[in-house]
Amino acid sequence: ILEYADATISALLTSLSSEGVDLSIKPEIATTLAEIALALDIHFSKYVDTVLKTVVISKNANENPTFMRESVIDLYSGVIQGINADSSDRNVILHHSGDMLNDLFLIALDEDTADNIISSSCGLLGDLALNYPQIFSDLDSEQMESLNSLLTKGKISDCNKTKSVSFWASRHFSNACDTFGGIEDDVHAVKKARVGEEVFYSMRITVSNKQYI
Repeated sequence: ILEYADATISALLTSLSSEGVDLSIKPEIATTLAEIALALDIHFSKYVDTVLKTVVISKNANENPTFMRESVIDLYSGVIQGINADSSDRNVILHHSGDMLNDLFLIALDEDTADNIISSSCGLLGDLALNYPQIFSDLDSEQMESLNSLLTKGKISDCNKTKSVSFWASRHFSNACDTFGGIEDDVHAVKKARVGEEVFYSMRITVSNKQYI
């Protein structure tokens, strides 16, 4: 696949940025790029910046950016997983982390978000928390609570896969917040507590030690 990577990725990015390409095809293009990123692994590094810039521009150029949400989230995760811990391309991810987080905020606010998108979003949140925990240090309490609400949606999903991904992401998100103190003192955070098999209660917890509960 390496032999054909340059030509293939170039063609996909050209189609993604073209106004003449049917909008229904663009999510498939982003999904294909995500699969290529996973397949190439560390060899995808040289394409990361160009791919992310093109995807963001394409997504923002459309009046209805939600139609690309799932494929873009999957692409973000694919790119993150293909970058080594000591790679200089980590700075590229940090540069684009704001766009990634903004997508997660929008998804968290959308009450009609499909379960598969919640699963993918929680997966991305976990990937970011595991590999780039420092990006959460400057978020305000409202933004942090928004991400926590996204994780809660995943945890109470009827889909076991979504639940599993959400609990995994929640552990890494909690660790990231513990490490970088992502919440200001005396912030009230809402947490869902499970009681018995199916009953959930909301509790309001005061966080005073800069640890996100």
